[in-house]
Amino acid sequence: MTIDSQIELSEEAQYMSQSLALKILAAIRSDAHDRYRKGLSQESQFEIKLVPSIEAARESLDSPGQQTDVLVIDNMLGDTYEIVREIRYSYPRLIIILVDEDADFALPGRADDVSTAPFENNDLITRIKRLNEDRRLQTLRADALPPVREFAKSILKAGKGTRMRMESKCRISNSTKLKAVR
Repeated sequence: MTIDSQIELSEEAQYMSQSLALKILAAIRSDAHDRYRKGLSQESQFEIKLVPSIEAARESLDSPGQQTDVLVIDNMLGDTYEIVREIRYSYPRLIIILVDEDADFALPGRADDVSTAPFENNDLITRIKRLNEDRRLQTLRADALPPVREFAKSILKAGKGTRMRMESKCRISNSTKLKAVR
């Protein structure tokens, strides 16, 4: 292998690892940024962007060059259920996780999930990974449907033609057994 091909492979591997990185936007109170950065950076697969407000999160989501896979919202930033409803309407495929550390339990509303103890046993990281895998599988299934349908149609078409040829070559006897006509 030449040095040029090794460099090309290395660049391709870097590109692939960057494209596989999960881009997380976290709208979190400013006083919690260090804790979230430390907790989420345990996962090397995550690219983390922390913003201090919902407005900053919306700006980041709306910027054309910015891709976001997961939005984490601190429940202390305002009327999060209304905010999640609006964001869900604009970004239906975005994974949204609410964080409410003051609650014993919480209902997600239109969010995908809620974490009440985000850094206890890596709860937030586990939820992000699980939801991302679920979303990835949904996408794979949805992407697989059109080719599967086309394949099924081609089998049916081939089957009709094959049956017609078989019927012309065979006759059905009274005992419903196929006998070849020679």
